Amino acid sequence: MLVSIWKKFGRRLVTGAAGEESCTLLALKIFSYIGALSVLGLFVVVKCSSIVAERHFAPDPKTSSQVTYANFMRINLNDSHLEVKGIFGGEGRRLDLIDQNGFFWTREKKDGSLAVITVCFNDKDEVISKIQNGLFNYVVDEVDISQVELGDSYEKIVENVGGRGNLVEQYYKDDKKNILSRYVWVNKDKIGFWIDFVGDKANNSGSLP
Repeated sequence: MLVSIWKKFGRRLVTGAAGEESCTLLALKIFSYIGALSVLGLFVVVKCSSIVAERHFAPDPKTSSQVTYANFMRINLNDSHLEVKGIFGGEGRRLDLIDQNGFFWTREKKDGSLAVITVCFNDKDEVISKIQNGLFNYVVDEVDISQVELGDSYEKIVENVGGRGNLVEQYYKDDKKNILSRYVWVNKDKIGFWIDFVGDKANNSGSLP
């Protein structure tokens, strides 16, 4: 179920409302094999450049235990590279991007799939985007996208839905004038919906899967 969600969700990250305005869009596609081995394909879309990186993302035993939703939420835009390394207890693996410095950290989960956190930095070594895959910290009992009204605040939607969303992506848009944050609400079967917020106002949404 998680694989199908991210296949569809990944395409929305690439073709969503932000489009070419975003500084960096990252879409993750998981390819799971029966057994303990997992292979992750990372599709990275960078403004003015597109790069496809396919590699085996073996977790680093020094940092893998720190790949958690709580630590993902500790990363803030404009944080320094050194601060991010401190959160994970070490350096991530590097993504070879043309105009940005990208790093990712992975952890193998109990079901054999991978949790991944990817962070991109500008030439000043400041965080300009972050994205996570496989870290769903909050689950709601019922999922009903009809309760979502564009223009509502995050807290208003939390009240209407009856639970908090999982932040999966955050980056600057419009040359740092606004922050776009994408949240996902899922039930125990990993069925739900996503909402894009610009600042604190919902401006786009869709169903999963």
